[in-house]
Order: sequence, then structure tokens, then C-alpha cells
Amino acid sequence: MAISGVDLALWDLMGRALGQPVYRLLGGETKKTIPCYATTHPDQVSHWKNSGFIGVKIAAPWALRTAAWA
Repeated sequence: MAISGVDLALWDLMGRALGQPVYRLLGGETKKTIPCYATTHPDQVSHWKNSGFIGVKIAAPWALRTAAWA
């Protein structure tokens, strides 16, 4: 994850130095819109339902750990 953070920071720095958005440095626009989904807590699903996202992914950092999974 650290390498990804450095990679993104370097692209951002290059874009700022050249006065260009990063998407243009990577080849330009390929689509007019990009469908996406929201990652949220189960209690917040109804909030995102009518917000223009194509779906919702439930974040589950509390997933069960059992001896069979270890």
C-alpha cells in the first residue's frame, strides 16, 4: 500500500508541475461517465440507495474468524 501511495503522489506532482490533470497524462478521457458503487456500513445503505451509485458494497471489517479460516 505504501508503494501505491508514493505512485499516486508522484503522478499528482507531475500533473501539478505540468499544469495538467493526471487523467490527461495517462492518455486522456476514455468515457463520459464511470459507473461506480459506494462502500458503506449496513446502517447507511438507504442513504446511498438513491444517490446515483449503481450499487453498494457493505464494509465488513468485523468478519468472523474461525479455526477453519486460520
